[in-house]
Amino acid sequence: MHTRISVGIMVHEPYIALKDAACAADQGADMIEWRIDPFLAESEPDLIENRIDDIRRLIKNAPLPCIVTCRTKAEGGLYRGSLDDLAYLLNALLTTDDPQERADFIDIEYQALDNSPKIAQLMSLFASSDASPENQHTRLILSMHDFAGRPADLSRKILAMRQIEAASVIKVAYTARSIRDNLEIFDLLQESDRPMIALAMGEFGLMSRVLAPKFNAFATFACLEASTPTAPGQPTITDLLDLYHFRDIDRQTQCFGIVGWPVSQSLSPLVHNAGFNADNINSVYLPMPALAHDSDDKTTFASFKATICSLMDCSALGFAGASVTLPFKEHLFELASQLDWAIDEPSQHAQAANTIACTESGICVFNTDASAAVDPLQAELGELQNRDIAIVGAGGVARSIAAELCTRHANVHIYNRNPDRAQTLAQTLGSFGNGSITANSIDDLPEACADAFVNCTPVGMAGSEHADELSIPIPDMKDLRTGVVFLDTVYNPVNTPMLKAATGNHFTTIDGITMFVAQAHAQFKLWTGQAPPVDLFDGLCRANQPG
Repeated sequence: MHTRISVGIMVHEPYIALKDAACAADQGADMIEWRIDPFLAESEPDLIENRIDDIRRLIKNAPLPCIVTCRTKAEGGLYRGSLDDLAYLLNALLTTDDPQERADFIDIEYQALDNSPKIAQLMSLFASSDASPENQHTRLILSMHDFAGRPADLSRKILAMRQIEAASVIKVAYTARSIRDNLEIFDLLQESDRPMIALAMGEFGLMSRVLAPKFNAFATFACLEASTPTAPGQPTITDLLDLYHFRDIDRQTQCFGIVGWPVSQSLSPLVHNAGFNADNINSVYLPMPALAHDSDDKTTFASFKATICSLMDCSALGFAGASVTLPFKEHLFELASQLDWAIDEPSQHAQAANTIACTESGICVFNTDASAAVDPLQAELGELQNRDIAIVGAGGVARSIAAELCTRHANVHIYNRNPDRAQTLAQTLGSFGNGSITANSIDDLPEACADAFVNCTPVGMAGSEHADELSIPIPDMKDLRTGVVFLDTVYNPVNTPMLKAATGNHFTTIDGITMFVAQAHAQFKLWTGQAPPVDLFDGLCRANQPG
């Protein structure tokens, strides 16, 4: 069964709604969902009577097959009127004499059947689920939505919904509490006795929307613009088709992703999906957020472990690997050690990793950050032996870069806001190579003197609370050497405040995209056995910068 893309359109003014529908059709949608609850928000009986002809015209002039939905306040919509008045409207839509005024589907909330005998009486007017496609009568989508989370009685409700023979399609949508809720959605789709729409809403639910065709869902929902979703977490139709290549997803599609918190700003889905598409590889790459708890490392590790293990345990998902980003790089090394996965040497040195690859021979973890940052430094400075390199930060990426610098016999100086954390890192890495490693407070950074400075913190990152700040206080540093190099691991924006300051003072800079692209290239080759097209990743990253 072909999984349809339905674009939801909030109806305020019919002529604007029809323009939006035409735009959705042009962008590749298969269906339109007319969300008429804004049109009926005042919910007065006389208003409903006056709106019937307008809604019939919307249906008649829709450029695509359409769903008519009047979502009630109880299930996240704007309709606050009586269910009996709504039943009157739906009856008028179902009994119109003009076949062109009949919607292909009407969405009715399951709880409305219990709360309004008049709505329950409409069931006999719907086409049977096995009616021929030529039958012009409207079919029923019986729906249930929960914006608070997964309903405790989910299984009971679905069983009850399946008892409604008039329902041609069953729809279930609830807010995901974690990415693991998507996996239950996939189970529901595989177990359904008829066409089904099953979606996880919110930031954690994107996977359920993108992978709908992999699990033979009747439809998924998208919005025209990021600012106009009809439910939390809806992707734009452009993202579905152009970023995730929705039409190419099938049961055999392998699934990769980026695990971190947050991950919504990551360019990894853009580059890896483009690489898969260019090389005709049947894979898709998705954001996979996992909750982190700043004050509780044990809880953060537990969240990360549960996420990764659940993905691996879902055989139908086809999980084949992941990028792992902040704040889980050290947790990935810990998890791999616990579960006896294969660990590459850079990960062992840094005790941090950023890549998972699930192969026929087992699960392997890798660190592609280390060489991606240090190779460009070496290209600028020459041999790194006895060179002084200052690293700002002490997290997973800092560990990776520091460990690689130590193996190349550089003298590494760690600066961190928590000196104890810097000291722990220095002690951990002190046995590598013939260079030296020292721990310092971030307050000592203005007095630092080094051949290169590397920012490994989120300071300067778009969307962070420190987006406009300098990660390295270049204007206050009086002892900077001639030929000093500044590298930023932040790649969004490409020209961070720190890099702007360095460029303004005529220092050599290496931007975060350089490192990002190098590590992404290495990941892609680990997963696929082949390199992405030359310059594809770099060009995409530089073309997709904010502003």
